[in-house]
Amino acid sequence: MSTGLRFTLEVDGLPPDAFAVVSFHLNQSLSSLFSLDLSLVSQQFLSLEFQQILDKMAYLTIWQGDDVQRRVKGMVTWFELGENDKNQMLYSMKVCPPLWRTGLRQNFRIFQNEDIESILGTILQENGVTGVEPAVQRATSFP
Repeated sequence: MSTGLRFTLEVDGLPPDAFAVVSFHLNQSLSSLFSLDLSLVSQQFLSLEFQQILDKMAYLTIWQGDDVQRRVKGMVTWFELGENDKNQMLYSMKVCPPLWRTGLRQNFRIFQNEDIESILGTILQENGVTGVEPAVQRATSFP
């Protein structure tokens, strides 16, 4: 039984062993969205159509032996083809949370007769953010 760390990456729509993780850098901070930069190799896919990867959900799993230590789930926002040595292909990928997509838009709207929960629900739904229930606390009185 192995006790060392290992890293796996799965992308929706591809076989679980499509990529091997060469390296990654996870950037997290308070009050901002995370970004995960990965270097990957694939022996199965020497040529991939980028539409097979972009906007798909990706799951990085960090293992200690057979135990999962951490999972990072996000959407593939950037994908780049690297070197090909005839046996395997090197790829670079960036993964961000689905909420990242809201930063790509610039539209100004007026929401009339809607409360903040309804507005948040609309914006999250339009950007493909699911499984999130906004927690809004209301003050009982205003100063």
